[in-house]
Amino acid sequence: MTSRAGLLAALLWLLAPAALAADPPAAEPSPAAPAKAEAAKAERPPGAVLDEVTGTVTSVDRQRQVVTLDAGGAPGELRLDRNTLVYQPGGATTVLSIVPGVLVRSGLDSARRAYWVQLRPPEPAAPEKKPESS
Repeated sequence: MTSRAGLLAALLWLLAPAALAADPPAAEPSPAAPAKAEAAKAERPPGAVLDEVTGTVTSVDRQRQVVTLDAGGAPGELRLDRNTLVYQPGGATTVLSIVPGVLVRSGLDSARRAYWVQLRPPEPAAPEKKPESS
């Protein structure tokens, strides 16, 4: 047993400098670095909704995960990803419910992706007035 204990002690003594060198102490950050990092986080927290877009879906490219909108005469794009939340009047749904002609309202995150998409029912058409017959 003593020879094994001695061998183990010698092995640890040889490997200790290599283990210490593999994990060098972290360099001290400058005092200005945390302030800049905190300011950047305050401006754009991950997942924050920075902009809202409303319009009618003109096309859906499921391969590229892009929805093209007509937002008041100006075309726009919504980029989707697996985390995009899609809602309809009855509750949650999937991106498969986004089809051309649907009215949508969407919140874009800090990376300009659609964080959420709300599908709106189409506005009812005004009933046609029938001429009154006498």
